[in-house]
Amino acid sequence: MHGPIFQLAEIAERAPDARAYHTVSTGYAGLLGALLAQRRGRPLILSEHGIYTKERKIDLNQADWVDAVRPGRAPVPTPGGASSMRSLWIRYFEGLGKLTYRAANPIIALYEGNRARQHQDGADPSRTRVVVNGVDVDRFVPSLAQRPARTPPTVGLVGRIVPIKDVKTFVRAMRHVVDALPDAEGVIVGGADEEPAYAAECEALVRSLGLAERVRFLGHQDVRAIFPQLGVLMLSSVSEAQPLAVLEAFASGVPCVTTDVGACREQIEGGTDEDRALGAAGRVVPFADAEGLGRAAVELLSSPTRHRACQAAALTRVRTYYTAERMLASYRDIYRHAGEG
Repeated sequence: MHGPIFQLAEIAERAPDARAYHTVSTGYAGLLGALLAQRRGRPLILSEHGIYTKERKIDLNQADWVDAVRPGRAPVPTPGGASSMRSLWIRYFEGLGKLTYRAANPIIALYEGNRARQHQDGADPSRTRVVVNGVDVDRFVPSLAQRPARTPPTVGLVGRIVPIKDVKTFVRAMRHVVDALPDAEGVIVGGADEEPAYAAECEALVRSLGLAERVRFLGHQDVRAIFPQLGVLMLSSVSEAQPLAVLEAFASGVPCVTTDVGACREQIEGGTDEDRALGAAGRVVPFADAEGLGRAAVELLSSPTRHRACQAAALTRVRTYYTAERMLASYRDIYRHAGEG
């Protein structure tokens, strides 16, 4: 547990000097940043895509190896239900998170929900701010230009085939879509090599639901060639931060149906009054609700009027609030003023 701390101390001694340091997580990377900031007297910037402490808690609560640390002995339960070793590891990463939050200024989150979680985990609210992701909208102009006049009856999922993306719920949702729209089909765009056993289970589910002719696994693809073929992008994840696939779909003129995780509701419905006034760029459904996801996709695919309204909101939202230029300008300003205040 503590070995990496001594290694990081040695790395900090050899690390090059800089005007400022930037870490993209708490944990060990954050600790290294905190060490450098303290020893060199330089500012530390922290930007979290997800919340690292929360992610480690999830991992540790699911890990079998923790209880095997003391082979031949039963884990000692604690009041929270976790073993004493698991609780120790969780407190350890909570401590690393607090050390990073104490050293960093500013502390950046992708959306207000994660910013609130940073406060809960010990970040000083006066140091936190939100900088949203951005995409190069111009890269997707050809995808938008290639869209057919008629909405394609195709629902796509873009992402790794792993449990956190809940591809099985997407497959079950497609059963509902095909029942309502017999010409509809689904495509899954993403690698299956990370968790091949799970990918095999997803393929078996497709066959068992009688969708072998309606749902295809395309593997890795250039999404710019895929988006013109989609009527709707569906995101069925059980956890997200601020998914770039949604923004890329918006830039390509594709409305989205997502689960209510991470920043998805802000992306679909808007994060401010001015943003919300643009209208919804799709639909938001509770996670693990296959029927709800399917029903939302059918609603958009079967109504040209609603589809056009969502498409217009998507294009305006991404061009106004989620451009790469806007994001880079925010970070240039942060670097320029690092250490002030």
